[in-house]
Amino acid sequence: MGLSNATFGLYSGIAFFAIPQVLATHHVAESRIAAITAMALSPNFWAVIFGPMLDVRFSHRWYATFFAALAAALVFIAVTNLDHLMILEVALVLGSCSAILSTTALGGWLSSVCRKADENRLSAWFNLAYICASGLTMIIAGEFIRHLPVWAAAALL
Repeated sequence: MGLSNATFGLYSGIAFFAIPQVLATHHVAESRIAAITAMALSPNFWAVIFGPMLDVRFSHRWYATFFAALAAALVFIAVTNLDHLMILEVALVLGSCSAILSTTALGGWLSSVCRKADENRLSAWFNLAYICASGLTMIIAGEFIRHLPVWAAAALL
């Protein structure tokens, strides 16, 4: 169950490592890359305001799935707009918000179906999935973007 948190790690590796590296190879100024990355990271802090909405209307499972799919769509938009920095930044911010809301909903859902005795093990796998998936996309995302047509790299990521 904890491995399902890999979606958050996949997004993070792309948004916070691969895309800044690709922007550097496109000769985008470091200050602009830093600003885009900082804005993309900001939902990790302010998404807590939207967290309570995950307890209203739909199930945690529904929210986790919806926001993971939305984050994936926003990765596609971000990667296909590497030359349009405003669109890229908006896609990364919204994608980051979607990814953090997905993992928040996922944690709420999994903790409700997991036995109390297994919560520590679930937490360990939850974190392991995030770390490993981040590392995976840190390795492959830049290579996909450099060596494949942009639309193909975006679709794969």
